[in-house]
This record gives sequence, structure tokens and C-alpha cells, in this order.
Amino acid sequence: MVGIGPLVDLTTSNIDDVGSVKYMTWLDSRATSSVVYVSFGTMAAVSRRQKEEVGKALLSSGRSFLWTLRKEPEKEEEEEAESRWREEMEKEAEECGGMIVEWCSQVDFSDQQTNAKLVEDVWRTGVRVVVSENGAVVEGEEIRRCLELVMGEGEVGEEVRRNAKKWKELARSAAGEGGTSHVNLKAFVDEIASYS
Repeated sequence: MVGIGPLVDLTTSNIDDVGSVKYMTWLDSRATSSVVYVSFGTMAAVSRRQKEEVGKALLSSGRSFLWTLRKEPEKEEEEEAESRWREEMEKEAEECGGMIVEWCSQVDFSDQQTNAKLVEDVWRTGVRVVVSENGAVVEGEEIRRCLELVMGEGEVGEEVRRNAKKWKELARSAAGEGGTSHVNLKAFVDEIASYS
């Protein structure tokens, strides 16, 4: 196995895009390291209730924040059709001696726990949130508590910012000329090319 990554060019950006000018100007008007950035990425499907709790936490924190929200396609009709199909499939499977159960994605099952462990205990670049009793939503007050720990002037906040800066530099170094990601990617390409 060859470890390759990060592969993102950390030296370029799209800050000159017309849409980027507004938020870049806004960011430039804020003190360094004072803005909370929130993004759930391109894959996570976040419930409306969870978004509301994040919003409550951000608004009550008194801190500047930049929150990127992805437009969600209308899923209601698609979900209804999926539900009808699934009910039919379950009936047919039962008649044929089969069974349909919920798939347990190992990524969903284990990856967030692993990420949380690494972020909080190993890399020390963040803190772990405590999920509410029902396990579906992180309450706004808990998010706010974590924001204060990370963004505050206390020991935890200072350590998190110091470590985040360290990991940023390590990632930049790894992706640069002669860095581990660069060297490993070249070795991988050379090995693949040798098979032709």
C-alpha cells in the first residue's frame, strides 16, 4: 500500500471568482482566526433539525461565522417512491423465503468515531461533541460549548489553533515538491507505467 495525499493544490484557490469576492472581502474585515467556518461537505445529508441546532449555536455564540449550505434537491417524491418499492420488495422477498434488512455502512458506523478520536485525542485539532440521548441531533447548546472551547482564549483553544497551524504546514509540505505525497504519487505512477 502506498499512502498518497493530500492531492489538493494548497497553493491555488478560486478566490478571484466573482462569487468569492463578497465573502473574501467580508473575511478580510474580520480579525485573524476569529471566524467560525461550518461546512458539512458534499456527501453528508444533515437533517433540518440539526441545521436549526447549528444555527442556534452560531447565532448565540456571538462570534463571526461563515456557513456553507448546500442546496438540497427535492427528495420527497423520490423517498415516497423508494418507500413503496421497498415495501413491495420486502413482501416479495418474504414470499420467496428471503429477507431485506437495513444496510449498515461500515463507514457510517465507524468512520465518524475514528475521525472524532483522531481530531480530539491524537491530532488535538478539535473537540468531540456529545450527541443528545436520541442519538440523532447534537443540541445547539452543546455545539456552542464546543465553539467556546475551540475559539476561546483558554488552553484548549490555544492548543487547537497551534496544532491546526502545524498540520496545515505538514500537509503543505507533503504535497510540495519532494514531499511524501509528491514522492509516493510519483512512485505509484511509475509503477503503473511499468506494467504497460
